[in-house]
Amino acid sequence: MFVQHKSEYINLNHVVKVKKATSENNKFAHRDFYKLVLTLTSNDTLDLEFNSEEELDRFLEKLEIVK
Repeated sequence: MFVQHKSEYINLNHVVKVKKATSENNKFAHRDFYKLVLTLTSNDTLDLEFNSEEELDRFLEKLEIVK
């Protein structure tokens, strides 16, 4: 998946679809999700997970990121 960001404040590192991932508490074992990693200009990193592509798209739209 290719994404491009318009802002000077956020650097989009990557978006990947993760298959059959297991969470730490094993509650969501064997589920697909989308992982998004953002680095802010302050060098803080956000590591986010989305349950569906639609959920990810809504988040990217709010950040004005074009997919």
